[in-house]
Formats: sequence, C-alpha cells, structure tokens
Amino acid sequence: MPLETTEPATRETLAADAAGLLLRIGFGLLVLLAPFAALFSRRAFVVLVPIGVLLIVVSALVRNGGDYFRRFGAALTTPLGLLAGGLAFWLALSLAWTPFPGPASERAFRTIGNAAMAAGVCLALPARMRSSNLHLMSLGIAFATLTLVLGAILGPNVLRFMTNPEAPTFGRAAVAAGVLVWPAVAWTMTRRHDLQGVLMIAACGVAALASGSISAAMVLVAALLVFIAARAAPERAAKVLGGFFAALLLAGPLLALAARGAARAMTLAPDHVLAQIGAWAGTITAAPARLITGHGYDVLQRARNAGMVEPQAPAGMIGEIWYDLGLPGAVLAAALIVFGFRALADGPRHVAAAALAATSSILVFLIVDPTSTQAWWLSVCVVAIIALAAVRNGQHRTQRPAAAARGPRFSVAD
Repeated sequence: MPLETTEPATRETLAADAAGLLLRIGFGLLVLLAPFAALFSRRAFVVLVPIGVLLIVVSALVRNGGDYFRRFGAALTTPLGLLAGGLAFWLALSLAWTPFPGPASERAFRTIGNAAMAAGVCLALPARMRSSNLHLMSLGIAFATLTLVLGAILGPNVLRFMTNPEAPTFGRAAVAAGVLVWPAVAWTMTRRHDLQGVLMIAACGVAALASGSISAAMVLVAALLVFIAARAAPERAAKVLGGFFAALLLAGPLLALAARGAARAMTLAPDHVLAQIGAWAGTITAAPARLITGHGYDVLQRARNAGMVEPQAPAGMIGEIWYDLGLPGAVLAAALIVFGFRALADGPRHVAAAALAATSSILVFLIVDPTSTQAWWLSVCVVAIIALAAVRNGQHRTQRPAAAARGPRFSVAD
C-alpha cells in the first residue's frame, strides 16, 4: 500500500499564513486589547494603535504588496481621496503663516498621520475578513463595556480608574466606548445576535450616566438616534446628516454674529450659551480677512491660553477650523463630510446604520468638546474607522448556504 505524501509548502502558502498571522495579531491589538487596556492607561491607545496598524499593513505587503499600492493609489483619485488630500495640503500650507511653526508642525504631522493610518489600514484589510478575527472585536468591546458597568456599580476608585495618574477619566472611557461600540453592534447583528448588541449599547448607557459626563451622554444619545433612523433609510439619513453637519460648519461665522446680536438684544448673561457662541463675533470682526486664510494651524488653543481669544468662547471643531484654516479649510472639510456620509450609506442596512451612528458620534464630540483634538481621541477615531471597515469586509458568507438533502453541512465560520 503506497504511502501518502504531502506537497511541500509553497512560497505563496507560507506568505499567506504569515500574512494571516500578522493580520490577526495586529487586528487583535486594535480591537481586543486596546479598548480594554485604555481603561487603565491614557497612553494605551497611543502606543497600541501604531503597533497594530504596522502589523496589518505589513500583512498586506506580505500578501500582495503590488496590489496594496495600486489600491492605495486608486483611493487617492476618488472624490474622498482628493478632498482629504486637499484638506491635508491646505493644513500643511497654513504652517507657513502660523506664529508657532514648531509645535504646529508636530501636531500637523500627528493629525495627518492618524488619518493616513486609518486609510492605509482600511485598504490593507482583506476583502473577505474572517469571522474569527471579527469576533475579537465583539469580545474587546464587551469586556470594556462590562468593566465600565462594574466601575459604575462599585465606583471608579474600586477599579483604580482615577487613583492611577496615568488612567483616563471615567468620562473619557465612557465617550470612547460610546463610539467603539457601534462596529461591534454591526457585527453582532450580522451574526443575528441582536440581543448582544442591545446589551452592549445599554452597558454604554449605564457607563455614560455613571460618569456624569455630558459629552459621553450626548455622544451616545446622538449615535443611538442616528442608528434607529438610519436602519429604515440609510441613504436618506446619510444625505440629511451630511448636509446638517456641513451646513453647521459652513455657517459658523454667521451663527456667531447672530448669537451675539440675540444675546445683546435679550441682555443675556456672559455664561449663557448664546453669549458664549457670540463671543466669537468679536474675533471675526476684529480681523475679517483672517476668515479667508485663517491664522494658521494649531493657533486657536495657544491663542486661547494667551488671552487673545475670548475665554468664554466655546472650543471645538467649528471654531478651530475657521480660526486656524479659514474659508478653504471649512469648505474642504464640509465637502469631505458630505461625501463621507454618502459613502457610509453603502452596504447592508445594519452596517450602514452603525457606520452613520459612529461617525455622527465622532462629529458631535468634535463639535462640543475641546479635548477632541488630543492624541487619545484621534486614536479612538482610527480604531473605530478600522473596525467599521473590517465589519463591512466581513459581510461575505453570513448566511448558511443551502445544502443538498444528503450532502454535507456547511459552516458559516471562516
């Protein structure tokens, strides 16, 4: 009886195995380890995200480097790629007239680098994402949200959230969970485990309430409302949301002038929300030409610390874009928002709804919270974008194929 022989492993097989291992490790760092570790260290995201990104990109290069670079080049010529490139170019060009070129250059490199990381990893993910890898994301978010609920019940100090000087605040952890939960919800609904998704959302709600953070509550409520509305009509929701956020951004100076007029007419106190928004009007009328060019990237925060801007003026994305980048930056950012929302509406309804919800929560936090420009939040956004792209690529073979009456049974697991 002849002995069975096995063919030696080919170079392609070895490369595929190595690429799969690197992808699994890198993706696991981003969606399993990072969300949980970030609860106990402010630097966890900042350290783990670049490592996970590097491993995933290397896996794509090992798998087929030429194809990866071709897809990256093709992405740059799409409307989204051109708008993102134009905004990055204007941001870099504004460094020529910023009064703080050194620190501004460092922050510009970090901002553009995070955007490039997110785009690079989305293109590096395989077109058919394995279910076993995506389960890691559900586990990571579930562990993180359960830990937050435990902290809400027992008190943050019990879990040393706030006694460790390197730990994030309970509110920041709740905000991050309120964004990262939506890719996990999309994947659980893909697997028809809707109850798990509802429980994760509820856990984030408990954490947001226990944290006492208004930003965490606003982020989660806005995302939940968008998710519910987008489940019915994702394309219409994308158009409405894109138009709303773009119009809000473009109308920033007009809103400031109108708010100042209303605050004066009603003699509102300086701490009233209308009076605070209207505080920007003085900066606009003092240097109207700066609405065209902006003051240069990374000027607003430093100008606020130096007393050059009204201290009661609200900080956030709208004021920062107009003050730093002027009209070109606002127009490019608004167009990027519109085209971005339209792109998110593509795909199954539950995936599109989760993508619209996560993106809306990101924009809400960018608008209402001044800490949205810090490194931890940029890293949260990178992880959320990568996770959403992975879920979209994991929509293949989510239904059990029909089997013959006497044929073998097939498994949906990859």
